[in-house]
Amino acid sequence: MTNLYTSSDAVADGVVVSLEASTVDGIARLERAASPLDSSENESDEISEKSLGRGDAIASSRLLEVPADVGEGSAPNTYNMGASIRQDSLEGGGIDTFEVSVFGTWNESLWPRFVEEWDRARQQAEELSGDGVPCLTRDGTAYLMHPAGQRHGVYCRWVIEFEGWTVAIVNRQAESEHSLSVFLKIGSVALMRDGAWYSWVRVRGFLESLGFRISKAVPGRVDVCADIAGVSVVEFSEAFWAGRVIKRAKNYGVHGKGTPGPKTSTGFTSGKGIQIRVYDKLYETKDDPVKQAVLIEKRWGGVPECATRVEFQLRRDALRDEWDINTVEDLFAKLPIITAWLTEEWFRLVEEFDRENRNHERAEVLGCWKRVQEAFRAWTGRKEGTKPKRVTRPPDFSQLRKQLLGVASTIAAGMGKRFEEGGEMLQWLYEAVEDGADDAFGRYVIKRTAMVCSGKLKGGGESRLRPAA
Repeated sequence: MTNLYTSSDAVADGVVVSLEASTVDGIARLERAASPLDSSENESDEISEKSLGRGDAIASSRLLEVPADVGEGSAPNTYNMGASIRQDSLEGGGIDTFEVSVFGTWNESLWPRFVEEWDRARQQAEELSGDGVPCLTRDGTAYLMHPAGQRHGVYCRWVIEFEGWTVAIVNRQAESEHSLSVFLKIGSVALMRDGAWYSWVRVRGFLESLGFRISKAVPGRVDVCADIAGVSVVEFSEAFWAGRVIKRAKNYGVHGKGTPGPKTSTGFTSGKGIQIRVYDKLYETKDDPVKQAVLIEKRWGGVPECATRVEFQLRRDALRDEWDINTVEDLFAKLPIITAWLTEEWFRLVEEFDRENRNHERAEVLGCWKRVQEAFRAWTGRKEGTKPKRVTRPPDFSQLRKQLLGVASTIAAGMGKRFEEGGEMLQWLYEAVEDGADDAFGRYVIKRTAMVCSGKLKGGGESRLRPAA
Protein backbone atom coordinates (compact mmCIF):
# COMPACT_ATOMS: atom_id res chain seq x y z
CA MET A 1 0.00 0.00 0.00
CA THR A 2 1.27 3.42 -0.93
CA ASN A 3 1.11 6.13 1.70
CA LEU A 4 0.42 8.91 -0.80
CA TYR A 5 -2.76 10.81 0.05
CA THR A 6 -3.52 13.50 -2.49
CA SER A 7 -5.65 16.56 -2.06
CA SER A 8 -8.28 18.10 -4.26
CA ASP A 9 -9.99 21.45 -4.55
CA ALA A 10 -13.66 21.99 -3.79
CA VAL A 11 -15.99 19.55 -5.48
CA ALA A 12 -19.71 18.86 -5.47
CA ASP A 13 -21.31 16.40 -3.10
CA GLY A 14 -21.13 12.82 -4.29
CA VAL A 15 -18.17 13.25 -6.63
CA VAL A 16 -15.36 10.82 -6.04
CA VAL A 17 -12.24 12.74 -5.10
CA SER A 18 -8.75 12.12 -3.81
CA LEU A 19 -8.82 13.82 -0.42
CA GLU A 20 -6.07 14.57 2.03
CA ALA A 21 -6.23 12.10 4.92
CA SER A 22 -6.09 14.65 7.71
CA THR A 23 -7.71 12.55 10.41
CA VAL A 24 -6.97 9.23 12.05
CA ASP A 25 -10.35 7.95 10.88
CA GLY A 26 -9.58 8.97 7.31
CA ILE A 27 -6.24 7.15 7.33
CA ALA A 28 -7.88 4.06 8.78
CA ARG A 29 -10.47 4.08 5.99
CA LEU A 30 -7.78 4.38 3.34
CA GLU A 31 -5.81 1.51 4.85
CA ARG A 32 -8.90 -0.69 4.88
CA ALA A 33 -9.54 0.08 1.20
CA ALA A 34 -6.02 -0.91 0.29
CA SER A 35 -6.14 -3.96 2.59
CA PRO A 36 -9.80 -5.10 2.50
CA LEU A 37 -8.94 -8.47 4.03
CA ASP A 38 -8.03 -7.05 7.41
CA SER A 39 -10.17 -8.90 9.93
CA SER A 40 -10.25 -5.88 12.23
CA GLU A 41 -12.73 -4.35 9.82
CA ASN A 42 -15.40 -6.70 11.10
CA GLU A 43 -15.36 -5.83 14.79
CA SER A 44 -19.13 -5.37 14.66
CA ASP A 45 -21.80 -6.71 12.36
CA GLU A 46 -24.21 -3.95 13.28
CA ILE A 47 -25.20 -1.77 10.36
CA SER A 48 -26.48 1.74 10.87
CA GLU A 49 -26.51 4.95 8.92
CA LYS A 50 -24.21 6.44 11.53
CA SER A 51 -21.51 3.78 11.21
CA LEU A 52 -21.72 3.32 7.44
CA GLY A 53 -21.14 5.58 4.48
CA ARG A 54 -23.81 7.12 2.33
CA GLY A 55 -23.94 4.15 -0.03
CA ASP A 56 -24.83 1.78 2.80
CA ALA A 57 -27.54 4.07 4.08
CA ILE A 58 -29.10 4.12 0.63
CA ALA A 59 -28.88 0.36 0.27
CA SER A 60 -30.09 -0.50 3.76
CA SER A 61 -33.06 1.86 3.52
CA ARG A 62 -34.66 -0.07 0.67
CA LEU A 63 -36.92 -2.27 2.74
CA LEU A 64 -38.48 -4.09 -0.21
CA GLU A 65 -35.11 -5.02 -1.71
CA VAL A 66 -32.86 -5.14 1.33
CA PRO A 67 -34.75 -5.93 4.54
CA ALA A 68 -33.79 -4.32 7.81
CA ASP A 69 -32.26 -7.56 9.13
CA VAL A 70 -29.60 -7.57 6.41
CA GLY A 71 -26.92 -6.69 8.95
CA GLU A 72 -27.93 -9.35 11.48
CA GLY A 73 -26.46 -12.30 9.62
CA SER A 74 -29.45 -13.54 7.63
CA ALA A 75 -30.15 -13.12 3.94
CA PRO A 76 -33.35 -11.43 2.82
CA ASN A 77 -36.30 -13.81 3.11
CA THR A 78 -37.82 -12.03 0.13
CA TYR A 79 -35.53 -14.01 -2.14
CA ASN A 80 -35.61 -17.32 -0.24
CA MET A 81 -31.83 -17.52 -0.37
CA GLY A 82 -31.17 -19.70 2.59
CA ALA A 83 -27.47 -18.82 2.68
CA SER A 84 -26.35 -16.79 5.65
CA ILE A 85 -24.45 -13.60 5.06
CA ARG A 86 -21.63 -14.57 7.37
CA GLN A 87 -20.76 -18.24 7.25
CA ASP A 88 -20.83 -19.79 10.71
CA SER A 89 -20.92 -23.44 9.64
CA LEU A 90 -17.58 -25.20 10.02
CA GLU A 91 -18.48 -27.57 7.21
CA GLY A 92 -20.47 -25.27 4.98
CA GLY A 93 -19.62 -23.41 1.86
CA GLY A 94 -20.65 -20.39 -0.16
CA ILE A 95 -20.10 -18.45 -3.34
CA ASP A 96 -16.39 -18.45 -4.13
CA THR A 97 -16.19 -16.15 -7.16
CA PHE A 98 -18.85 -13.72 -8.36
CA GLU A 99 -18.90 -11.58 -11.54
CA VAL A 100 -21.66 -9.17 -12.50
CA SER A 101 -22.21 -6.99 -15.59
CA VAL A 102 -24.01 -3.82 -14.54
CA PHE A 103 -25.97 -1.58 -16.92
CA GLY A 104 -27.00 1.94 -16.04
CA THR A 105 -26.44 5.69 -16.25
CA TRP A 106 -24.14 8.08 -14.43
CA ASN A 107 -25.36 11.46 -13.19
CA GLU A 108 -24.98 13.71 -16.21
CA SER A 109 -23.95 16.85 -14.35
CA LEU A 110 -21.35 15.05 -12.20
CA TRP A 111 -19.87 12.83 -14.92
CA PRO A 112 -17.26 15.35 -16.26
CA ARG A 113 -15.90 15.76 -12.72
CA PHE A 114 -15.75 11.99 -12.25
CA VAL A 115 -13.68 11.70 -15.42
CA GLU A 116 -11.30 14.44 -14.30
CA GLU A 117 -10.81 13.04 -10.79
CA TRP A 118 -10.48 9.41 -11.88
CA ASP A 119 -7.98 10.29 -14.62
CA ARG A 120 -5.95 12.25 -12.07
CA ALA A 121 -5.92 9.33 -9.61
CA ARG A 122 -5.06 6.82 -12.34
CA GLN A 123 -2.18 8.98 -13.56
CA GLN A 124 -0.81 9.16 -10.01
CA ALA A 125 -1.08 5.38 -9.74
CA GLU A 126 0.82 4.98 -13.01
CA GLU A 127 3.58 7.30 -11.85
CA LEU A 128 3.97 5.38 -8.59
CA SER A 129 4.09 2.03 -10.45
CA GLY A 130 2.40 0.42 -7.47
CA ASP A 131 -0.84 -1.35 -6.70
CA GLY A 132 -2.86 1.85 -6.76
CA VAL A 133 -3.67 5.13 -5.04
CA PRO A 134 -5.95 5.17 -1.96
CA CYS A 135 -8.79 7.68 -2.30
CA LEU A 136 -11.91 8.84 -0.47
CA THR A 137 -15.33 9.89 -1.67
CA ARG A 138 -16.87 13.08 -0.38
CA ASP A 139 -18.78 11.11 2.30
CA GLY A 140 -15.62 9.36 3.48
CA THR A 141 -15.99 5.99 1.73
CA ALA A 142 -12.58 4.52 0.89
CA TYR A 143 -11.50 2.94 -2.38
CA LEU A 144 -8.32 2.24 -4.34
CA MET A 145 -7.66 3.45 -7.92
CA HIS A 146 -5.53 1.07 -9.99
CA PRO A 147 -3.00 2.28 -12.58
CA ALA A 148 -4.44 0.53 -15.66
CA GLY A 149 -7.75 -0.31 -17.26
CA GLN A 150 -9.16 -3.74 -18.10
CA ARG A 151 -11.14 -5.30 -20.93
CA HIS A 152 -14.36 -7.16 -20.18
CA GLY A 153 -16.00 -7.38 -23.60
CA VAL A 154 -15.58 -3.61 -23.69
CA TYR A 155 -12.62 -1.56 -22.46
CA CYS A 156 -13.00 -0.28 -18.88
CA ARG A 157 -10.88 2.82 -18.46
CA TRP A 158 -10.88 2.96 -14.66
CA VAL A 159 -10.44 0.08 -12.22
CA ILE A 160 -11.36 0.64 -8.58
CA GLU A 161 -10.98 -1.72 -5.64
CA PHE A 162 -13.70 -1.45 -3.02
CA GLU A 163 -13.92 -3.86 -0.06
CA GLY A 164 -12.67 -6.82 -2.09
CA TRP A 165 -14.65 -5.90 -5.23
CA THR A 166 -12.95 -5.04 -8.49
CA VAL A 167 -15.06 -2.25 -10.00
CA ALA A 168 -14.13 -1.70 -13.67
CA ILE A 169 -15.83 1.37 -15.20
CA VAL A 170 -16.42 2.13 -18.88
CA ASN A 171 -15.76 5.67 -20.09
CA ARG A 172 -19.40 6.31 -20.98
CA GLN A 173 -21.96 8.39 -19.08
CA ALA A 174 -25.13 7.15 -20.79
CA GLU A 175 -26.42 3.59 -20.76
CA SER A 176 -25.84 1.28 -23.71
CA GLU A 177 -28.41 -1.37 -24.59
CA HIS A 178 -25.77 -3.89 -25.64
CA SER A 179 -22.73 -3.01 -23.55
CA LEU A 180 -22.14 -2.94 -19.79
CA SER A 181 -21.34 0.24 -17.89
CA VAL A 182 -19.58 -1.37 -14.91
CA PHE A 183 -17.98 -4.79 -14.51
CA LEU A 184 -17.86 -6.19 -10.97
CA LYS A 185 -15.84 -9.09 -9.60
CA ILE A 186 -15.23 -10.30 -6.06
CA GLY A 187 -12.98 -13.14 -4.97
CA SER A 188 -13.10 -15.90 -2.40
CA VAL A 189 -11.58 -14.28 0.69
CA ALA A 190 -13.93 -11.29 0.79
CA LEU A 191 -16.90 -13.58 0.05
CA MET A 192 -15.98 -15.96 2.88
CA ARG A 193 -15.51 -13.03 5.21
CA ASP A 194 -18.71 -11.10 4.45
CA GLY A 195 -20.93 -13.39 2.36
CA ALA A 196 -22.16 -12.81 -1.18
CA TRP A 197 -25.44 -11.02 -0.46
CA TYR A 198 -23.96 -8.59 2.07
CA SER A 199 -21.08 -7.86 -0.33
CA TRP A 200 -23.50 -7.23 -3.19
CA VAL A 201 -25.53 -4.81 -1.04
CA ARG A 202 -22.34 -2.94 -0.16
CA VAL A 203 -21.04 -2.51 -3.72
CA ARG A 204 -24.48 -1.61 -5.05
CA GLY A 205 -24.79 1.08 -2.41
CA PHE A 206 -21.28 2.30 -3.26
CA LEU A 207 -22.22 2.76 -6.93
CA GLU A 208 -25.49 4.46 -6.08
CA SER A 209 -23.72 6.84 -3.70
CA LEU A 210 -21.60 7.99 -6.66
CA GLY A 211 -24.70 8.92 -8.63
CA PHE A 212 -24.90 5.75 -10.74
CA ARG A 213 -28.44 4.62 -11.53
CA ILE A 214 -28.56 0.82 -12.04
CA SER A 215 -31.06 -0.44 -14.62
CA LYS A 216 -30.01 -4.10 -14.52
CA ALA A 217 -27.29 -6.29 -13.04
CA VAL A 218 -26.60 -9.53 -14.89
CA PRO A 219 -24.57 -12.36 -13.28
CA GLY A 220 -21.72 -13.36 -15.60
CA ARG A 221 -20.07 -16.03 -13.50
CA VAL A 222 -20.66 -17.67 -10.16
CA ASP A 223 -18.59 -20.37 -8.43
CA VAL A 224 -20.40 -22.23 -5.64
CA CYS A 225 -18.47 -24.45 -3.26
CA ALA A 226 -18.53 -26.73 -0.23
CA ASP A 227 -15.58 -27.17 2.13
CA ILE A 228 -15.27 -30.61 3.73
CA ALA A 229 -12.79 -30.59 6.61
CA GLY A 230 -11.29 -33.88 7.76
CA VAL A 231 -11.92 -35.72 4.47
CA SER A 232 -8.98 -36.29 2.14
CA VAL A 233 -9.28 -35.55 -1.57
CA VAL A 234 -7.91 -39.07 -2.11
CA GLU A 235 -11.29 -40.49 -1.06
CA PHE A 236 -12.96 -38.51 -3.85
CA SER A 237 -10.22 -39.18 -6.39
CA GLU A 238 -10.22 -42.93 -5.87
CA ALA A 239 -13.88 -43.13 -6.84
CA PHE A 240 -13.49 -40.71 -9.75
CA TRP A 241 -10.48 -42.33 -11.40
CA ALA A 242 -12.00 -45.79 -10.85
CA GLY A 243 -15.06 -44.73 -12.84
CA ARG A 244 -17.47 -44.78 -9.89
CA VAL A 245 -19.02 -41.55 -11.05
CA ILE A 246 -22.25 -40.53 -12.76
CA LYS A 247 -21.78 -37.29 -14.65
CA ARG A 248 -23.08 -35.37 -17.63
CA ALA A 249 -19.76 -33.80 -18.53
CA LYS A 250 -17.60 -35.77 -20.95
CA ASN A 251 -14.16 -34.22 -20.54
CA TYR A 252 -12.03 -34.45 -17.42
CA GLY A 253 -8.52 -33.79 -16.19
CA VAL A 254 -6.17 -33.18 -13.29
CA HIS A 255 -6.70 -30.12 -11.12
CA GLY A 256 -3.45 -28.57 -10.01
CA LYS A 257 -0.30 -30.66 -10.18
CA GLY A 258 0.29 -34.33 -10.89
CA THR A 259 -0.95 -37.02 -13.24
CA PRO A 260 -4.32 -38.84 -13.38
CA GLY A 261 -4.73 -41.05 -10.32
CA PRO A 262 -5.96 -40.86 -6.72
CA LYS A 263 -2.48 -40.60 -5.21
CA THR A 264 -0.63 -38.82 -8.02
CA SER A 265 -2.67 -35.61 -8.22
CA THR A 266 -4.06 -32.91 -5.94
CA GLY A 267 -7.54 -33.16 -7.44
CA PHE A 268 -9.60 -33.50 -10.60
CA THR A 269 -11.83 -31.39 -12.83
CA SER A 270 -14.62 -32.14 -15.30
CA GLY A 271 -16.86 -30.15 -17.62
CA LYS A 272 -16.66 -26.99 -19.73
CA GLY A 273 -19.76 -24.75 -19.77
CA ILE A 274 -20.45 -26.04 -16.29
CA GLN A 275 -17.30 -27.23 -14.54
CA ILE A 276 -16.58 -29.08 -11.31
CA ARG A 277 -13.28 -28.90 -9.45
CA VAL A 278 -12.47 -31.20 -6.51
CA TYR A 279 -9.11 -30.60 -4.88
CA ASP A 280 -6.98 -30.50 -1.75
CA LYS A 281 -7.79 -27.08 -0.27
CA LEU A 282 -5.25 -27.39 2.53
CA TYR A 283 -2.47 -27.95 -0.03
CA GLU A 284 -3.78 -25.22 -2.33
CA THR A 285 -3.62 -22.58 0.43
CA LYS A 286 -0.31 -23.62 2.02
CA ASP A 287 1.41 -20.52 0.58
CA ASP A 288 -1.53 -18.17 1.15
CA PRO A 289 -1.74 -17.44 4.91
CA VAL A 290 -4.50 -14.83 4.49
CA LYS A 291 -6.87 -17.18 2.71
CA GLN A 292 -6.03 -20.09 5.00
CA ALA A 293 -6.71 -17.95 8.08
CA VAL A 294 -10.21 -17.11 6.80
CA LEU A 295 -10.84 -20.79 6.01
CA ILE A 296 -9.80 -21.77 9.53
CA GLU A 297 -12.13 -19.17 11.03
CA LYS A 298 -15.14 -19.52 8.73
CA ARG A 299 -15.06 -23.07 7.38
CA TRP A 300 -12.72 -25.46 9.20
CA GLY A 301 -12.82 -24.31 12.83
CA GLY A 302 -9.13 -25.09 13.26
CA VAL A 303 -6.29 -26.56 11.22
CA PRO A 304 -7.53 -29.93 9.92
CA GLU A 305 -5.31 -32.84 8.93
CA CYS A 306 -6.93 -32.69 5.50
CA ALA A 307 -9.60 -30.63 3.76
CA THR A 308 -11.34 -31.01 0.39
CA ARG A 309 -12.97 -28.27 -1.67
CA VAL A 310 -15.79 -29.19 -4.09
CA GLU A 311 -16.46 -26.31 -6.44
CA PHE A 312 -18.84 -25.77 -9.37
CA GLN A 313 -18.30 -22.99 -11.89
CA LEU A 314 -21.22 -21.62 -13.92
CA ARG A 315 -20.69 -18.99 -16.58
CA ARG A 316 -23.17 -16.71 -18.32
CA ASP A 317 -24.40 -19.16 -20.98
CA ALA A 318 -25.22 -21.83 -18.40
CA LEU A 319 -26.89 -19.36 -16.05
CA ARG A 320 -29.06 -18.01 -18.85
CA ASP A 321 -29.84 -21.14 -20.86
CA GLU A 322 -30.06 -23.74 -18.10
CA TRP A 323 -31.61 -21.60 -15.36
CA ASP A 324 -33.12 -18.53 -17.07
CA ILE A 325 -31.16 -16.26 -14.71
CA ASN A 326 -30.86 -12.62 -15.74
CA THR A 327 -30.64 -10.79 -12.40
CA VAL A 328 -28.60 -11.09 -9.22
CA GLU A 329 -31.77 -11.53 -7.17
CA ASP A 330 -32.92 -14.40 -9.37
CA LEU A 331 -29.55 -16.11 -8.96
CA PHE A 332 -29.72 -16.03 -5.17
CA ALA A 333 -33.33 -17.21 -5.17
CA LYS A 334 -32.45 -20.24 -7.34
CA LEU A 335 -29.26 -21.28 -5.52
CA PRO A 336 -30.94 -24.15 -3.60
CA ILE A 337 -32.30 -25.68 -6.83
CA ILE A 338 -29.06 -25.10 -8.72
CA THR A 339 -26.79 -26.72 -6.13
CA ALA A 340 -29.17 -29.65 -5.60
CA TRP A 341 -29.21 -30.35 -9.34
CA LEU A 342 -25.42 -30.02 -9.61
CA THR A 343 -24.71 -32.48 -6.77
CA GLU A 344 -27.57 -34.93 -7.37
CA GLU A 345 -28.03 -35.07 -11.15
CA TRP A 346 -25.20 -33.35 -13.00
CA PHE A 347 -22.41 -35.04 -11.01
CA ARG A 348 -22.19 -37.55 -8.16
CA LEU A 349 -19.74 -40.13 -6.89
CA VAL A 350 -21.22 -43.56 -6.18
CA GLU A 351 -20.45 -47.07 -5.03
CA GLU A 352 -19.85 -49.82 -7.58
CA PHE A 353 -22.79 -50.33 -9.97
CA ASP A 354 -23.72 -52.25 -13.12
CA ARG A 355 -22.55 -49.82 -15.79
CA GLU A 356 -23.10 -52.24 -18.68
CA ASN A 357 -26.83 -52.44 -17.95
CA ARG A 358 -26.90 -48.70 -17.18
CA ASN A 359 -28.43 -49.08 -13.72
CA HIS A 360 -27.44 -45.54 -12.78
CA GLU A 361 -30.48 -44.75 -10.68
CA ARG A 362 -29.80 -47.73 -8.39
CA ALA A 363 -26.23 -46.68 -7.66
CA GLU A 364 -25.67 -45.84 -3.98
CA VAL A 365 -24.21 -42.38 -3.39
CA LEU A 366 -20.71 -42.52 -1.88
CA GLY A 367 -20.44 -41.49 1.76
CA CYS A 368 -18.06 -38.59 1.11
CA TRP A 369 -20.38 -37.27 -1.62
CA LYS A 370 -23.35 -37.35 0.76
CA ARG A 371 -21.36 -35.00 2.96
CA VAL A 372 -20.93 -32.69 -0.03
CA GLN A 373 -24.68 -32.69 -0.67
CA GLU A 374 -25.35 -31.96 3.00
CA ALA A 375 -22.77 -29.15 3.05
CA PHE A 376 -24.42 -27.42 0.10
CA ARG A 377 -27.87 -27.75 1.67
CA ALA A 378 -26.47 -26.28 4.89
CA TRP A 379 -25.71 -22.91 3.27
CA THR A 380 -28.23 -22.71 0.42
CA GLY A 381 -31.23 -24.31 2.12
CA ARG A 382 -33.36 -27.12 0.78
CA LYS A 383 -34.60 -26.74 -2.77
CA GLU A 384 -38.13 -25.60 -3.51
CA GLY A 385 -39.48 -26.16 -7.02
CA THR A 386 -37.89 -27.83 -10.01
CA LYS A 387 -35.28 -26.95 -12.60
CA PRO A 388 -36.76 -24.83 -15.40
CA LYS A 389 -36.76 -26.11 -18.95
CA ARG A 390 -33.71 -25.20 -20.97
CA VAL A 391 -34.20 -21.84 -22.66
CA THR A 392 -34.17 -22.04 -26.47
CA ARG A 393 -32.90 -18.80 -27.92
CA PRO A 394 -34.16 -17.57 -31.31
CA PRO A 395 -31.51 -17.24 -34.03
CA ASP A 396 -29.57 -13.99 -34.19
CA PHE A 397 -30.22 -13.06 -37.81
CA SER A 398 -27.80 -10.13 -37.81
CA GLN A 399 -25.00 -12.45 -36.71
CA LEU A 400 -26.07 -15.13 -39.22
CA ARG A 401 -26.04 -12.50 -41.99
CA LYS A 402 -22.49 -11.55 -41.11
CA GLN A 403 -21.47 -15.22 -41.15
CA LEU A 404 -23.14 -15.71 -44.54
CA LEU A 405 -21.34 -12.76 -46.07
CA GLY A 406 -18.06 -13.91 -44.56
CA VAL A 407 -18.40 -17.41 -46.01
CA ALA A 408 -19.47 -15.99 -49.38
CA SER A 409 -16.44 -13.68 -49.46
CA THR A 410 -14.11 -16.58 -48.66
CA ILE A 411 -15.64 -18.77 -51.41
CA ALA A 412 -15.52 -15.94 -53.94
CA ALA A 413 -11.88 -15.18 -53.15
CA GLY A 414 -11.00 -18.88 -53.44
CA MET A 415 -12.63 -19.00 -56.88
CA GLY A 416 -10.76 -15.90 -58.02
CA LYS A 417 -13.85 -13.70 -58.10
CA ARG A 418 -13.41 -9.97 -57.78
CA PHE A 419 -16.27 -7.52 -57.28
CA GLU A 420 -16.35 -3.76 -57.63
CA GLU A 421 -19.59 -3.34 -55.69
CA GLY A 422 -21.42 -5.24 -52.98
CA GLY A 423 -24.39 -5.76 -55.26
CA GLU A 424 -22.24 -7.76 -57.67
CA MET A 425 -21.28 -10.22 -54.93
CA LEU A 426 -24.90 -10.59 -53.80
CA GLN A 427 -25.99 -11.31 -57.38
CA TRP A 428 -23.23 -13.90 -57.74
CA LEU A 429 -24.24 -15.46 -54.43
CA TYR A 430 -27.90 -15.63 -55.51
CA GLU A 431 -26.98 -17.34 -58.77
CA ALA A 432 -24.68 -19.79 -56.97
CA VAL A 433 -27.47 -20.82 -54.59
CA GLU A 434 -30.01 -21.03 -57.44
CA ASP A 435 -27.68 -23.27 -59.48
CA GLY A 436 -27.44 -25.70 -56.57
CA ALA A 437 -31.17 -25.79 -55.80
CA ASP A 438 -31.69 -29.07 -57.63
CA ASP A 439 -29.18 -31.11 -55.68
CA ALA A 440 -29.80 -32.68 -52.27
CA PHE A 441 -28.13 -29.93 -50.30
CA GLY A 442 -30.00 -27.26 -52.21
CA ARG A 443 -33.32 -28.92 -51.36
CA TYR A 444 -32.24 -29.10 -47.71
CA VAL A 445 -31.39 -25.39 -47.61
CA ILE A 446 -34.69 -24.39 -49.20
CA LYS A 447 -36.73 -26.60 -46.87
CA ARG A 448 -34.88 -25.41 -43.77
CA THR A 449 -35.30 -21.76 -44.80
CA ALA A 450 -39.04 -22.29 -45.21
CA MET A 451 -39.26 -23.83 -41.72
CA VAL A 452 -37.39 -20.93 -40.12
CA CYS A 453 -39.61 -18.38 -41.87
CA SER A 454 -42.76 -20.20 -40.79
CA GLY A 455 -41.60 -20.40 -37.16
CA LYS A 456 -41.46 -24.21 -37.13
CA LEU A 457 -37.70 -24.12 -36.59
CA LYS A 458 -36.68 -21.65 -33.86
CA GLY A 459 -32.97 -22.35 -33.63
CA GLY A 460 -30.91 -22.58 -30.44
CA GLY A 461 -30.39 -26.32 -30.82
CA GLU A 462 -29.55 -28.97 -33.39
CA SER A 463 -32.37 -29.63 -35.87
CA ARG A 464 -33.57 -33.14 -36.69
CA LEU A 465 -33.77 -32.06 -40.32
CA ARG A 466 -30.96 -33.59 -42.36
CA PRO A 467 -30.00 -33.33 -46.04
CA ALA A 468 -31.69 -35.94 -48.17
CA ALA A 469 -29.50 -38.78 -49.34
